[in-house]
Formats: sequence, structure tokens, C-alpha cells
Amino acid sequence: MKRIVGAGLALALVLGVGAKVLRAEGGEGRGGPGAFFKELTEEQRSQLKALRRAHREAVTPLRDKLEDELDALRVMVEKDTASEKDLAAAVERVKNLHRSMQSEREKAIDKAAAVLTAKQRARAVVAIAGRMRHAMMRFGGGRGPRGGPGKGPHGMDDEDDGPDFNPGE
Repeated sequence: MKRIVGAGLALALVLGVGAKVLRAEGGEGRGGPGAFFKELTEEQRSQLKALRRAHREAVTPLRDKLEDELDALRVMVEKDTASEKDLAAAVERVKNLHRSMQSEREKAIDKAAAVLTAKQRARAVVAIAGRMRHAMMRFGGGRGPRGGPGKGPHGMDDEDDGPDFNPGE
């Protein structure tokens, strides 16, 4: 749960993905999902904006490199001529880029959290968790509308492990 909340906070406060949510006014009861954003001082807003910009500048080259590596890996898989060693090396490069991006995200979360008061962080986490829960329900994850089992991605229920997989076939 801590990782989910941290990831949600990172998306909303640092990456700017949730900027629209953060700026929301009213709606969805109790002041809307981003009502806490109104509590920020101009200095905090300025600091968070600078953090988002810095994070974007740090991650953009990593994301571009990741896209290049994924394209190269896709070609290797489609042509089916790459050696096991080359495929393993390509997968490792992709994993390392993901780890680097995660590290940057965690640094950005820590910096954003330092800008907010404890009350603001708590409100942000509650708002983000609510939005994430809503998104999970909307896209088929989590529980059903009355708390019962829901259908997960691809129509799988909570007890389903996914499609049968037999690598020997």
C-alpha cells in the first residue's frame, strides 16, 4: 500500500500527470479530489512546478533511451535471429533503464514531500488513493460495486491466474 500511495503521490505532484486533478475545484464531494491544492502557498506551487520541470528533464533522456531499447528489442524478437546472449543483454538494459527511472521518481517524491506540510501530504495521499481506487474499479481491477469480487484486467476474476500457459506447446 505504501508503494501505491507513493507512486500516486509521485504521479500527481511530481510528474504532473495528475495536474488537472490537483487543480480541480469542487465536484466529487468534500471539495473535489484536488481541493488540497488550494491550500498551497505560492512558494510551494512554485517549488513543485520547478520540481516537476527538473524531474521531467532528468527522466526524458532515460525515457527516450528506453523507447530506443524497446524498439531494438522488438526488432530482435520479430526477426527471431538474435542469440540468447543478445536478447538477455537487451532485456537487462531495459530493466536497468526502468530502475533508473524509478530511482529518479523516488528522489522526486522525497523532494516534493519536503515542500508540503504533513497535513498537505496526508490530504494528497488520501485524494490520490481515492482516485486510484476509482480508476481500479473503472478499469476492472479491485472489488465489485458492492465489495464482492470484481473482474480484473482481461475479464479475469480475483481467483483467476490468467490464461493457461504451456511453454512446451
